Amino acid sequence: MKGCVFVMAQKKDEKTKKWFFYGKYVDPLTGKYKNYKRRGFNTKTEAKVAESLFLENIEEIKKGNVLMSNLIEDYLEHCYKFMKDSSYISISNRIKNHITPFFGDIHVNDVTTDTIRKWKDYMTNKGLCLRYRKDIFIILSMIFNYGEKYYNIDNRSCKKEGNFKEQERKKEMQFWTFNEFKKFDSVIDDLEYKAFFNFLYYTGCRRGEAQAINWNDFSKGYKTVQITKNVYNKIKGEPYKIQPPKTPESYRTISLPNVVISLLEQLYEKDSKIDGFNKNCFVFGVNKPLSDTTIERKKNKWCKLANVKQIKIHEFRHSHASYLISSIPNDQNLILAISKRLGHSSPTTTLKIYAHMMPSDEDKILNILNKNT
Repeated sequence: MKGCVFVMAQKKDEKTKKWFFYGKYVDPLTGKYKNYKRRGFNTKTEAKVAESLFLENIEEIKKGNVLMSNLIEDYLEHCYKFMKDSSYISISNRIKNHITPFFGDIHVNDVTTDTIRKWKDYMTNKGLCLRYRKDIFIILSMIFNYGEKYYNIDNRSCKKEGNFKEQERKKEMQFWTFNEFKKFDSVIDDLEYKAFFNFLYYTGCRRGEAQAINWNDFSKGYKTVQITKNVYNKIKGEPYKIQPPKTPESYRTISLPNVVISLLEQLYEKDSKIDGFNKNCFVFGVNKPLSDTTIERKKNKWCKLANVKQIKIHEFRHSHASYLISSIPNDQNLILAISKRLGHSSPTTTLKIYAHMMPSDEDKILNILNKNT
């Protein structure tokens, strides 16, 4: 270690009353100076032991080996620089819950195809759905790819073992018919939430897109609305954050039906009397977007009162698509219009998600056949 580490120290954070260690060393891979700092230890001894293990791992890196926990931490630092907050939080939570607990104390060179297979069994035993497990396997593969690129690690266990392959029955998509939505709508006794749920149902917007809308986003007379942003509510230490929409195609202009226009006019008249109101205020929430938990609680309450099945907030979007598809002929131009309205990347995406809702032409075919017999 001599000649590698230039500073080693442990200190107590007076605010948190926790110990941390820090220092500077020469990165064995790049030859450049690099700072290190790790927090959250209960005693100075714990900090010293952790620092010792950290520095031992640097020596292992020089030998072409590294602890999975350190590789994961470095990978997350890399992700933090380039990802949107929402994407970073999603990936870091999945790693924390499903990858680090299994792999953290293992050296990368000790990971074999048998290790990966045992981890897959560990994941399956958690009862997680196949799609979710496959997504996490892809994250694990990305960690190994990162190690191959930046740590010169040659471990192809993930590639050799491959992703989860078993079949899983696809869950049935939930949505409301028009009559079910009208029953739900009839019991809503709050103008703001009535406007919010009608907006979701008649536009197909994602929840975060609707939460982010302010009065400046509407054209004159509320004929159309511009979707240019999204609210994200899961950033630690912040109540919410305004971010760009999910995809480039999510930037779009949506035409609004008269029922939504009427509710927006009523809501504007009510909210414009609030002190400090201006057109930069949120349409749903005024000074801050409606919270996810309150939206969910209100929705559940009115579902029960209306005696309609419980659906998720995102399934208002499915209900909108179902309402349009069931009301139109099987026309490719109309499918394209629905795709653009929903902010999908292409009509293929729309067809893939909602193909089972498309009107069947079997009756037409049967009529043709019957005419000739």
